[in-house]
Amino acid sequence: MQHLLQCTAEQASDLLMRAEQEVKQSASLYDFTSQLRSLSQTQRFELIKAMWEVANADGTIDPLEDAVIRKAAELLYVDHSQFIRAKLMAADKHQSPE
Repeated sequence: MQHLLQCTAEQASDLLMRAEQEVKQSASLYDFTSQLRSLSQTQRFELIKAMWEVANADGTIDPLEDAVIRKAAELLYVDHSQFIRAKLMAADKHQSPE
């Protein structure tokens, strides 16, 4: 998250804490994505790719994870081709040795 948002560890921790508080108060994915639409198209793509990387961290993408990422991509106006590209890039990253 630090790399994606170009922030310090402290800022990333603060953002995560604030996001967790927002999650407790919000029931809609729309509430979150509407605030992220100000990101550039590249940043939105990177966010979707990061979501795929997290979802794929255990080696399996649950259908619910897929559905949430798909909906987030739609709400962020990420083209389907970019959605698939991000998914494939995350899968390749997970399979390649580090």
